[in-house]
Amino acid sequence: MMQVQKKVFLKSPKRLRAFHRKCPGIPEPPQQIPTRWGTWLQAAFYYAEYFQQIKAVILQFNPDEAAAIKESQTKFEDISVETALKNIAKNYIPLHESIKKLENSALSRCR
Repeated sequence: MMQVQKKVFLKSPKRLRAFHRKCPGIPEPPQQIPTRWGTWLQAAFYYAEYFQQIKAVILQFNPDEAAAIKESQTKFEDISVETALKNIAKNYIPLHESIKKLENSALSRCR
């Protein structure tokens, strides 16, 4: 789901502007780096927190405009997706904190 959202917003400044208009206090969706687990967890936490607001934005887009929009709308309408994201946010915070500590210690050793 998170990878699809990247396509929905990154590929279209118009859709990103619609996101900002509908959700003015919410930061833009985070970018995931395929080889960095921490970025994927951070994105899962973000979508768990703002699921309903982002869903409202996504559902207003025309699904015929892009395959990513159609796929994204399907994911947002699936109740199990929101449940899974909330479970990840609830259970994986300690892992995310450990990853950040390891990354920071590795960076400090490289300097």
